[in-house]
Amino acid sequence: YYKARPGLECEQANLEDPAGILAVHREYLAAGAQALKTNTFGLPRMAAAHVPGWQQLARAGWELGAQALAEAGGEGALFADMGPAPDTEADPAAQSYKAVAKQTPAQKDLLDPFVKEVRKHDLKLGFYYSLLDWSHPDYPNKTRTEVRYKDDPERWSRFCKFNFAQLKELNETWKPDLYWFDGDWEQSAEAWNSKGIVNLLRSTNPGVIINSRIQGYGDYATPEQGVPVVRPKDNYWELCMTMNDSWGYQHTDKNYKSPYILLRTFVDCLSMGGNLLLDIGPKPDGTIPEEQVAILKEFGRWTTKHKEAIYDTRAGIPNEHFQGYTTLSKAKDILYLYLPYRPNGPIEVKGLMNKVNRVWVVGNGAMLNYKVYNKNYWNEVPGNLYIDVPEHVQDEQITVIAVLLDGPIKLYRGEGQVISSN
Repeated sequence: YYKARPGLECEQANLEDPAGILAVHREYLAAGAQALKTNTFGLPRMAAAHVPGWQQLARAGWELGAQALAEAGGEGALFADMGPAPDTEADPAAQSYKAVAKQTPAQKDLLDPFVKEVRKHDLKLGFYYSLLDWSHPDYPNKTRTEVRYKDDPERWSRFCKFNFAQLKELNETWKPDLYWFDGDWEQSAEAWNSKGIVNLLRSTNPGVIINSRIQGYGDYATPEQGVPVVRPKDNYWELCMTMNDSWGYQHTDKNYKSPYILLRTFVDCLSMGGNLLLDIGPKPDGTIPEEQVAILKEFGRWTTKHKEAIYDTRAGIPNEHFQGYTTLSKAKDILYLYLPYRPNGPIEVKGLMNKVNRVWVVGNGAMLNYKVYNKNYWNEVPGNLYIDVPEHVQDEQITVIAVLLDGPIKLYRGEGQVISSN
């Protein structure tokens, strides 16, 4: 679910699935299975305990989910772990996560086997956590429109203690690599005690990454569904997106995006220095729908083939220089060109002031012919680089071309020049 990025020890992950699943990032995919169906906004939960043999299905689901994630190029997994709220006033001990788990229809902890599978596959671990909880008797709102109470500091204090107790136990027991908070919009940072939550988590888990949905105290932004047209201002960001039109499993939603569309979105995020978080919604029996499996397999094929142009890359060059998406290597001396189309002739890079040492196709190493046109001796405006990309080297989805430069990339950003004498 994430990959190391400059400035953060590790990058983020997300799951906005009412069904306890896993998700994808800029440099990874996350996939998983659900045995206990949870609702991320604190609505009454529905468990898979009513499915015959659900315990076996849950165990198999975690194993298959972690395996699917690893095969899809994933580097981490995220689980929606917030459970339904017991009567914490009558039973203060019920603030414990494990006490909450025993009150679900499953009547046992389903998080621990998930964590073990994730760690077994050497993946990073993330927890989704909804700050708001409409099912909790001490939370002010009961639904989007129905209010349980207003201005009751005592009840709000009890809810905050419940939240902190849950987070403290999750953090100390499993030490996840990331928390993906949600639902912060219903209260202020002061009301949530966002600073206190962050301090609590990092007091025993100092390297943990925290997303933006905690009223300004997170590490990275999380735009949702709509692909940014311009690069977000935040240094670190991820786009959360569904495979179809639904978060989580919806049996009536068959409006799946094609692997090509999703890979193109992924590359679009890469080019702007961001991550893609792709939602995966397993069925109540823990299996992943075949449409989603097909998408994951194609992501696995493509990311494995083009890993040098994904992991540890940086945002690319301005759009004016190339008709497509781009990224740069960490040293900024390799320019990666992504072709979400089949060119009718040579592809063009404008304004490149560096000398080109060589050009190749990522994934198969085929060297490509290239030539610079329109370079005039009498001015500093660089010529245009043209690269031949024969059809037989092109990928069935998105072809990636690597251009090795003689040093960190230098671009001409001027308006051109006219000759002043002949």
